[in-house]
Amino acid sequence: MPTTLRIALLAGLLALLSNLAVISFIYYRTHDEAVATVRQQVAEQEKVLSDIYRTGGKAALHDAVQDTISYADPQTLVAVIGADNREIIGNLETNPAAVLPRQEGYHSALVRLRGQTTPHLAAIAMHRLPNEQWLVSGRIAG
Repeated sequence: MPTTLRIALLAGLLALLSNLAVISFIYYRTHDEAVATVRQQVAEQEKVLSDIYRTGGKAALHDAVQDTISYADPQTLVAVIGADNREIIGNLETNPAAVLPRQEGYHSALVRLRGQTTPHLAAIAMHRLPNEQWLVSGRIAG
């Protein structure tokens, strides 16, 4: 094989590897940023709804959940789950007991929102209310 062909192949291989490295770096940085943004949005929504419950009680929370369902981004998930694991109010299509963890904090779950035909991965925040109900807030992540 001629020397110029070997040098051209080596240069092409090095260009390919450096491009893959740059693309990988950009992908991981943007992916991490997107995940952090979704997590922050979910945490802020959960805090707002928790504050509404704390200051206005159950009726104010139900009004806020209904407003969120009506006016928020269609990728938003919000629900109040009773102690019997049934949705009291919200936009979940699936049985909450089957898909949602019963632990406080930030989680990922496969959920289907009302009106959608396929389940999607969602970033969710679970918050236990003093009346043994669960406040669920989240966003479709994918």
